[in-house]
Amino acid sequence: MTTSNSTQGSSNSKADSGKEESFARRAAEQMHEQIDKAAEKGEKFERTLYEQSGQAKVKARDVSRRMDVMARENPWLAIGGSVALGVVIGALMSRR
Repeated sequence: MTTSNSTQGSSNSKADSGKEESFARRAAEQMHEQIDKAAEKGEKFERTLYEQSGQAKVKARDVSRRMDVMARENPWLAIGGSVALGVVIGALMSRR
């Protein structure tokens, strides 16, 4: 009886070990898939951010050019706008 029980115990432990390995392998594969998906999302986000930063640079250059033209054509308007902006910022900072 003892040999029979030990043989059954051995086969049960091998079966349990195989189930554990199979479970661990499936879990590792699922985690790997999730990591790949996260990496793809990160790469897509990076591309989008890069494209948007390029668009922002173009817009900033355009605004800079327009402001330069406006300041050259109407210097007193530019000075008045700067003074007004300074007053508003000063008023906001003094409230703190």
